[in-house]
Amino acid sequence: MIPVLVDGAVMVDADLLPYELKALARRQAYELTDKHWAKDKTKLFDSIEKILNGRPKGVVESPHFTRQSRGKLIALLGLLIVILMAGIWSYIKVSNSLVVTNHELLAKTSGDSNDELLSLINNRMLSTGGCAGQHTDPSTDSWTAAQCLLGLLLGKDTHPDFESIKRSFDYLQRMRGERGWGARHSGKPATEVTAWVGLAYIMSITQGNVWSVDEKAKILNDLMAIYKEVIVRQSEQGGWASFQTSYIKPSAFAPYATDMALIFLLHLKRANILLPVNDELDRRIRKGLNWILEEYVSGLAGWEEKRDEGLQVDLTTLHLVVLSMAKRYGFSSVEADKRYRHAREEWIQRTSKLSTERTVSEFSRIRQMQDIFDINGIYVDSIEHSVALTWYPWTMLLANYLRDDQDLNKRDQLLSPEIFTALWSKLPSFVERVRSGPTYRAAEALFVLGMIEKSI
Repeated sequence: MIPVLVDGAVMVDADLLPYELKALARRQAYELTDKHWAKDKTKLFDSIEKILNGRPKGVVESPHFTRQSRGKLIALLGLLIVILMAGIWSYIKVSNSLVVTNHELLAKTSGDSNDELLSLINNRMLSTGGCAGQHTDPSTDSWTAAQCLLGLLLGKDTHPDFESIKRSFDYLQRMRGERGWGARHSGKPATEVTAWVGLAYIMSITQGNVWSVDEKAKILNDLMAIYKEVIVRQSEQGGWASFQTSYIKPSAFAPYATDMALIFLLHLKRANILLPVNDELDRRIRKGLNWILEEYVSGLAGWEEKRDEGLQVDLTTLHLVVLSMAKRYGFSSVEADKRYRHAREEWIQRTSKLSTERTVSEFSRIRQMQDIFDINGIYVDSIEHSVALTWYPWTMLLANYLRDDQDLNKRDQLLSPEIFTALWSKLPSFVERVRSGPTYRAAEALFVLGMIEKSI
């Protein structure tokens, strides 16, 4: 069979063709153009005639098979080939229109879910500027308030209530301790909470018209203070400790704190709004990324919470979100690292199955350990606590990053969009589940939706 290109068509990628026609993509095609129709047609018919003349020895041509008959046969074959290729071209066009339709359905799902999540969070905002931690519990804290505020800033709200948003920032300032914001379970300033607050400050500058010129100058000063509070907790190894102590040498095994600190710093770099610290910002980010990669366990094709405890699937997802985000934001060394590529490849294979099997309400407890040394480097104590991580929104964010990653192999380029679509189809179910759950789950989902919609 000879591929023929008509109407300006280009050779079809084999992956877009049905199995029976994939071989066509590997054959040299003939192009029929309006400008050179007669010449192109003659060239095609000559090729067909050469094929017919190449019949096996011993095969005798029928005396009734005249030159005129041969010409009619060649013309008929040429016409059939053109019809066939036109049909394939139509098939591709239909396939593309189905993709467009699929995108329209995804957009509708996104819009409906965005509106419901916005409504849920707005209904839990308190007059104090805080955000209720549960639908039945009016108590609040800095962590939940920061996540809700970030969700409102990134959500698609056609009529944002800027006064309510400013009230929430005032609440966060009142809740601020001497060295940042405390976690829910402790009054100690925690890296992860401070990072969420910092993200809200960044988005208030880059994603909306929240501040006047004078207010923006103050917000930038606050953001610089938050930056200093985050970097002071980065350990010599590159990872972050959750808590700053009176000792000068924390040894971090606080993966969630590290990931959130890096997400904050990456967005700060992308926003390009603290110019005096740009060089230091780069160094801090690279050091943190290297810490994540050094913690990688090749035998598990992922990360574990503690040595020899086995793969932690959701921690692996979160680390890959950070690494993939860094790659998107210009840190090309990530792609060059074989540990990242191996982890990404195995994650796609694993998640192609898990994305359809897991329920959207599942969550993990990410344990965080911090060893503390005194000023002489002598071990003093260890702190351990855990953070609840809902797998669904973070897995969807990573799938979104990978679905258009041109560095993937062909197989994974096909699988990644399928994973994303499978996860996206669960969004209405997720929204339904979070109505009666902790507020932070809805806020994190709205944050992720905003990241996906705004391609950040």
